[in-house]
Amino acid sequence: MWIFLIVFVLFSFAYTVFNLSIAESRKILITGVSFLALFGFTIHFLTVQENNQTLLKILDQPQIISVVAIVQIIESLLMIFLSLEQIKSHYLNKWRVFFQWLSAFPSVILLASLYFLQVYALLYIEGISFGMIAFGFSLGVAILLMTGVFLLKKIIREWEIRTELKMLISLVQILLAMFLPLIVFGTKTFESNEFIIEPMALIICFSIIAAFSLWGLIKYKLNIKTKLWERLITLFIG
Repeated sequence: MWIFLIVFVLFSFAYTVFNLSIAESRKILITGVSFLALFGFTIHFLTVQENNQTLLKILDQPQIISVVAIVQIIESLLMIFLSLEQIKSHYLNKWRVFFQWLSAFPSVILLASLYFLQVYALLYIEGISFGMIAFGFSLGVAILLMTGVFLLKKIIREWEIRTELKMLISLVQILLAMFLPLIVFGTKTFESNEFIIEPMALIICFSIIAAFSLWGLIKYKLNIKTKLWERLITLFIG
């Protein structure tokens, strides 16, 4: 189960880095990173109350994967919709002030992950006060996020590509959330536990992929037509 939870955590971290990388101002970027760093520090007032038995008990519950998967699907669908609106507002300046702050909102899965990671750190790091561990934890979160955003902007300079990749990560998160619980638990039969792919899950999966592929194709065709008309107008007028 640990492996699959780590996969969810890594993708939620990647989503947050991409989300912060499309912040349209330094103020929004610093606000998003500061919130996560502050969250990482203040939660130690709660994490110090947890113990090893509580952590193991939570992780040993099979339902935890299903809960994470449901939250992930809801969050990813919402983020895809809001990202599309963010792209519109970026070019049309409609509700731009509102949607540009979307980049400061972290993944819910990442927030839960930070909580459990800090519980783990407080339980297994000895010789250092809880306050210092929490401070180092929050500082490490801020450094990782800022480093990730800096490197991402250096590698992928185009804002549009980073935004599209962010939505692609959300799509991958939906697919993981649909299929990982099946891989972990399988489908119970009378004789054994077998991995059986549910037809409805496949239908939903390929429907989402088809919808995004169609949207990308239409957008690509419209861009080509727009550029062709612009060239024709420039040729005849200029």
